[in-house]
Amino acid sequence: MAMDASALYFYIDPYETANRRTPNAKAMEEPGRPVELVCLAPNFPEPLSVPITFDANSGPVPDRKRNSRPNTIWMDCSQEFLFIGWTGLPGVWALPKSEIKAELERQIQQRQAGL
Repeated sequence: MAMDASALYFYIDPYETANRRTPNAKAMEEPGRPVELVCLAPNFPEPLSVPITFDANSGPVPDRKRNSRPNTIWMDCSQEFLFIGWTGLPGVWALPKSEIKAELERQIQQRQAGL
């Protein structure tokens, strides 16, 4: 989770847990589902979701299949970027907040228009 002014961002990774009630639960990828950045925006009653696709050509991509150890995903904000990091990988992904905010505004306008 990260806070940006009065908005909250949550990183939802594309894995679900199988066998949740057993001690040997495993993470399973949901094919075709991108990572989601869920936002609770001020003055809008519903959560908004921005799909994120990491470009493997630009650096290491979070991948549970590659590393079975539990890792922590973290997020933080600057004035211009939302940063996402993974404790098991070097580097940081920097997402331009202008692009995220433009997508959120598009979704808000679409929902308010009843589309």
